[in-house]
Amino acid sequence: MSLSQQQLEEKVISLEQEMNQVKKILSIDVKKSVPWWEEITGTFADNLAFEEAIELGNQYRQLDKSN
Repeated sequence: MSLSQQQLEEKVISLEQEMNQVKKILSIDVKKSVPWWEEITGTFADNLAFEEAIELGNQYRQLDKSN
């Protein structure tokens, strides 16, 4: 399959546009290189259900250590 000069130029332009979109997406992700745990820090602040879950987990671990 042989392409004309015009067709090749159009394909290159199209590929360059797609590559620019990919670079834009990747640069957003790279700039947002905050670890996930830092993004959720404080999410459960002052949440009684979360505090109860932590306490129940601690109790369970204490029981497991005694066995």
